[in-house]
Amino acid sequence: MSEQWAIVELMGHVRLAGRLSEEEHYGAKLGRLDIPNPVVVCTPCKGIRDANPNCAVCGGFGATGGGFTTQFFGGASVYRITMVSEDVARSVAANVRPAPVQPWEFPKPQLPAPGTHSEVIDADYEIDDDEPEDLS
Repeated sequence: MSEQWAIVELMGHVRLAGRLSEEEHYGAKLGRLDIPNPVVVCTPCKGIRDANPNCAVCGGFGATGGGFTTQFFGGASVYRITMVSEDVARSVAANVRPAPVQPWEFPKPQLPAPGTHSEVIDADYEIDDDEPEDLS
């Protein structure tokens, strides 16, 4: 079978585009969408491969990104599938990026309340109140 490129619309107002196929996982048929990652030209290297092999941004490749992000979905969640050319799918994918995790999904760090401390107290420690300490 030749490659199939599509715009896939899922419940929850999710719109994705990429290379579409079907696979079986976990005892069920799932749709597989390989979403192309955008290629970003390295600004310091101006997109020239091997311009700076030690570049901290692109590692000498002249660009970052590329490849695919794969997402699976169940058939019941499909609202619409529109078959398109690879060029159209890549164009749509560049404008609607899949985000596996959103910043608001991370727990916010809890800071200690003012005036409190987090010392570990040894349960076996005993305070001897019988005799006052000699400070002379």
